[in-house]
Amino acid sequence: MTGGRGLAAVALLVLVGGAIFGAVRPTPRPWLARRDPPPAGAPAAKAVDELLAARWAESGISPAREAEDLAVLRRLTLALTGTVPSLEEIRRFEADAAPGRLERWTGALLEDPRSHRYLAERLARAMAGSHLGVFLVYRRDLLVDWTAERLARRQPFDATVREMVSSEGLWTGAPQVNFVTSAVVDGQVDADQLAARTARAFLGVRMDCAQCHDHPFADWKQTQFQGLAEFYGGLKPSPLGLERKAPGAGDGEVPFGTNWLPGKGRPRERLAAWLTDPRNPHFARATVNRVWGLMFGRPFAEPVDDVPPAGTPGTEVLDVLAQDFARHGHDLRRLVVTIASTGAFRLSSEVPENAPRGTLEKAWAVFPVTPLRPEQLIGGLLQAGSVRTIDRDSDLATRAIRVLREKSFVTEYGDPGPDELSERPATVAQALLRMNHRLPGEVLDANPFTSTGRISLIAGDASRALEAVWLALVTRRPTEKERERFLPWLASARWEERGRVLGDLAWALFNSAEFSWNH
Repeated sequence: MTGGRGLAAVALLVLVGGAIFGAVRPTPRPWLARRDPPPAGAPAAKAVDELLAARWAESGISPAREAEDLAVLRRLTLALTGTVPSLEEIRRFEADAAPGRLERWTGALLEDPRSHRYLAERLARAMAGSHLGVFLVYRRDLLVDWTAERLARRQPFDATVREMVSSEGLWTGAPQVNFVTSAVVDGQVDADQLAARTARAFLGVRMDCAQCHDHPFADWKQTQFQGLAEFYGGLKPSPLGLERKAPGAGDGEVPFGTNWLPGKGRPRERLAAWLTDPRNPHFARATVNRVWGLMFGRPFAEPVDDVPPAGTPGTEVLDVLAQDFARHGHDLRRLVVTIASTGAFRLSSEVPENAPRGTLEKAWAVFPVTPLRPEQLIGGLLQAGSVRTIDRDSDLATRAIRVLREKSFVTEYGDPGPDELSERPATVAQALLRMNHRLPGEVLDANPFTSTGRISLIAGDASRALEAVWLALVTRRPTEKERERFLPWLASARWEERGRVLGDLAWALFNSAEFSWNH
């Protein structure tokens, strides 16, 4: 394509791209435009900072420097929506120059419907696993939708858990019942499976080792596990919902805190009340540890579902956050804002010179570097390929393509399942998949429908185009060294070749460790 025909074609693409995407009129998204004060949480965040600073001083540790705001924005967006920030969001963020913008944006992202769905999915993995179960009696999608709706209306987390554990009804009409029917095996509810999941997800203890014998390393006894499982005993699905096979079934015993267990009520109602009783420190600590893990990519206490009891040396941070969480009505939004406001969350991932990364990460003196989850990787790729934010306000075709592509890629890449917060190394097979899969090329090759194509057409000079690609892929501007290396290549490209060069650069950035790791 050369000469007048080439220029005419480029001009036509500019007009078509502007008409299709409405470049000068961003989609209204009220949760990003709000300037309300963020949810409170500063006192607890300050207490966490003081505890960690004392630990560093005692150990002679110099923490990493503070991270750039764009790096923190990327962490927040990955943790709360499962994707990188769009160019549209980055421009809005940088236009917000008022003090406290990170807290404000944390609150705004928590109002974003994307976060409700994504956090619901992450929580559902702990509460009901990642399997699809028996479709006739288990609808995982309905459980996730129901949890997302509870998050959207800011229902206290203890109330959400009580509904899941205690509710009756049909799994299609009462979606919270799917917590129980997720454990249906051969037409019966597997009480042992539910007891193990309840202990891990809501108490942060691994009692399932006591399913067949007394725990070899902890104080849990087989009789304690059996007593917990009995609350779910005698249940089976029926056309009218959950039913009990025997009238006397379900009278279980709790492994500790017997005075928190109500004397009256249905068995699962009593269990739900005991689990979430304000005097039960395990519930708040387990929740705090899991949410910390969702924010940092690594739980404060590992493994995430085996949390040391309150007062254990080295876990004072969990004590402070759990007490604040319980004292303020088990408000998940407040908990997220508090964790995001800590100095630890805003540290750089770059270690000081000659400092051992392992030591600093263990002391939370540097932001831990962790591989992105598969849905974060594919979500980040699809978002990087679009200038606009992909959300419920996107057109139906865009949203449908994202869902279909995401499921296929995650399957090939390898879903970690419910053990998502366990340490998992990146593999050579995953790197080869990223380099050889056709999807990155489809998403990042320049055309009027992709970010590289639009950047090529409307960014203006080569320097601005290079900067826009770096922002879209890795949420930062290119360094001076990167500019020296790549800007002459882009600037020397003929107008009709610029898109191809930008596509190649975007593909290289997608395959870099910087894109595929949280940092």
